Amino acid sequence: MARRRRRSRRGRGHLQKNIIAAALLFGVIVLGTLIFIAASNRKADIASVDKETFCKKDDLPAVLMVMVDASDSLDPVQRERALALILKNVSQIPKYGRVDIYLMAEPGQKLTQPTFSKCNPGPAGSALTTNAKGDEKKFVVEFQGAIEGALELALTEKKAESSPLMESIRDGATRSFARTPDTTKRNFIIVSDMLQYSAISNHYKIHQSVRELSRTPAWSSVITDLRGADVTIGYVARPTDRALQGQKHISWWEDYFQNVGGNVKSVETF
Repeated sequence: MARRRRRSRRGRGHLQKNIIAAALLFGVIVLGTLIFIAASNRKADIASVDKETFCKKDDLPAVLMVMVDASDSLDPVQRERALALILKNVSQIPKYGRVDIYLMAEPGQKLTQPTFSKCNPGPAGSALTTNAKGDEKKFVVEFQGAIEGALELALTEKKAESSPLMESIRDGATRSFARTPDTTKRNFIIVSDMLQYSAISNHYKIHQSVRELSRTPAWSSVITDLRGADVTIGYVARPTDRALQGQKHISWWEDYFQNVGGNVKSVETF
């Protein structure tokens, strides 16, 4: 009987070893399969992403439209605060979300074109599934760095002769929002003293309310659709224009944005 017990223990020992070996083999197979799937998905992901803009075909989770008024000159403190406000919102853009930056100027026959328009390529990932160094270069240099460069240029541009805010918003919204999927999250930041100055409306003189303006033929040249975009106003205060600016002036723009499908989320004065 003792001999039989020894054989039984040896059998159990071999069985345990076989189970462990099988489990290890299974684990290796599962890990290899996951790596293969991840690599395949990575290749498919790369194939669907534009090499220049980093935007993915048929996938646009968010768009951030940024407009800087070319007629405004900013002092160093205002420039830094405007830059911080914009970059804070840029940091919240998800992977493959797009950032469009515009310098507002006198509209021409064609739509105003952005000075920057790219999607967030996402930060560098695992070296097992991504080209980590290449991804980091895209994110840090070609996305974040390029945005900061475009903003620095826009925020230091020389003053323009006019300030056609509504016309520029119409152009930008048409290009940035009009063809986006219904599921796309839309955000809009405008940095300006918000003093409209064009043939449509002149805020330096007695001007019509939004309701009155919307009943005139001129309204058709500025009407647009922000498609539910959350609006953030970087309100540039002018000591020389205190009589023109203030809460009543901000309320005028809140009415305007409500009329064109936007929602003023916040107003930051600097």
